[in-house]
Amino acid sequence: GGGQNFQATYDCVKRLLPGRDNFVHYEGYNHGEKYSDFGSDMYPKVETVIKQSSGLNNKPYFICEYAHAMGQAVGNLQEYWDVIEKSTGIVGGCIWDWVDQGIYDTRRIKENKPLIDSKTGLHYYTSGYDYTRMNRGDNGFQGDFMSNGIITPGREWTAKLEEVKYVYRNADFVGFKNHKLTLKNKSAFTDLADAYTLTYRILADGKEVEKGAAAVPSCKPGATCEVDIPYTTAVSADKEYVVELSLNLKNNASWAKKGYSMVATQFKLGADAAVASVPVADPTFVEQPHGTLPVIGKLKGKLKIEGRKVVGKNFAISFAENGTIADWTFNGKQIVMPEAGPDFNGFRRIANDNISLGATGGVAENENKEEGAISGQKHLVKAPTKQGKNVVVETTVGNGKDTHAIVYTIYPNGVVDMKVTFENSSVDTRRVGITMQFAPGMENVEYYAKGPWSNYIDRQRSSMLGRYTTTVDGMFEEQSAPQTMGDRQGLRNLKLSGNGTSLDITVEGMLAFSLSHVDDQQFNYDVFYGGKHPYDLTRSPQVFAHFDIWQRGIGNHSCGGDSCLPQYQVPTGKHVVTMRFAPKAE
Repeated sequence: GGGQNFQATYDCVKRLLPGRDNFVHYEGYNHGEKYSDFGSDMYPKVETVIKQSSGLNNKPYFICEYAHAMGQAVGNLQEYWDVIEKSTGIVGGCIWDWVDQGIYDTRRIKENKPLIDSKTGLHYYTSGYDYTRMNRGDNGFQGDFMSNGIITPGREWTAKLEEVKYVYRNADFVGFKNHKLTLKNKSAFTDLADAYTLTYRILADGKEVEKGAAAVPSCKPGATCEVDIPYTTAVSADKEYVVELSLNLKNNASWAKKGYSMVATQFKLGADAAVASVPVADPTFVEQPHGTLPVIGKLKGKLKIEGRKVVGKNFAISFAENGTIADWTFNGKQIVMPEAGPDFNGFRRIANDNISLGATGGVAENENKEEGAISGQKHLVKAPTKQGKNVVVETTVGNGKDTHAIVYTIYPNGVVDMKVTFENSSVDTRRVGITMQFAPGMENVEYYAKGPWSNYIDRQRSSMLGRYTTTVDGMFEEQSAPQTMGDRQGLRNLKLSGNGTSLDITVEGMLAFSLSHVDDQQFNYDVFYGGKHPYDLTRSPQVFAHFDIWQRGIGNHSCGGDSCLPQYQVPTGKHVVTMRFAPKAE
């Protein structure tokens, strides 16, 4: 609003603080047209920021709220800052906001009960929807809307914070070529040489093979400089080589110790060092197909077909009448849950996918309806058939609109190739993929992909390509309102173990994955007002796995802004990927 009190207050500030930095911000009257030293708005789309990059209302432009960090959020943050840093009239913006405004369950405090589950480590946080009854049953506490921070109520670190840290970096890794890193100093006053040291690692197929340090030359504010990276590893075509570079604090600070990594990034190395290296942080990197599975030559042993069952020396895999894997064992140990996939799956539920804003009491409805999204129709197109010494099986999974074709090639040594031709007819699809359920006990995880924290196509610049070890439980993300979680981009290799069988999954093509003990049905609820908590979820013993050719960018839409930028929407058409499953005894 506006009125004489606003003008009087503005004038008073100027009078009380003469000659000082007494800037006044007020967005409420026509985006800062009056009573403000800034033009201002909340939750603009990136295209709006571009239009206002030279200023708003003939004043410097301040984005007073943006990147609403509710739930699985903070997508396309870099795109905002690409505009801001090139602009002549934008002074910055405020992510809304710093911390989830949840509190520990007051009933547990009153009853002197533990506030952290001793088995799971989950916190008994509560949110607005826990206090609705105290507000006469309406939505006056705005559901989960105040849980919109980049850290949790307990100040735990999150993947959202990691992405913000990267985007807000004070130096750019401009390029890498001929062993030389080009750096740009984005600071206003500090020379890079005075603030940072530089370390590097060389990774081959995700494993460290070399590490070292390089001197940072003088690089004045706004300037660029070159740094020699003296690695000696010979790059060959049979492995994927990456150089990882980190700028670290040169001296102790009040908030971090000497050596703390302020920003890190990676470049993919080629055999010809004279060719500019590809930045791994760029989203287009994980969009590229990678890897070629080696041809499996003639193998000893024979396969026997018994109806829809294929039997080898120490394994057996059978298919149900509808094409589902009815059973799959190796050395007597189960690999997958019987008749539990692969299934079609296009389901996702995150706060950013909502049509209506929680702040206005709207219904949190997914724009992409759930009909057929969690599981669809399955068909056995071609029963087990001999092809040389191998056996081929063809199946499909679909939702009545799109159909994924799966071709299995089963080898005498127990290896199974699963070639999936994914189909997508709409850019508004939330995800294009399949789900599988691996047997209980396969808890140990090693993966070669982007990590170690969760990452999505438009929130993955801070994630490093490498090999990581964790557990399925360790991949769970504790969010105030439970929702789709745990994605990892750029999967090359995944190993599951723990029940006596180790399963090695190697990928040819573009693929992302996630693992959880929580099934998707538990996320199919109103994430604003549904009242669920992580500690309400039921943990199943089996492992629910997503394998996606693409998942839509998470965007910034829980309070306005972009639902998803066009480049992060799911591409239409057919997309092919092959997964090679190689079981062996532990």
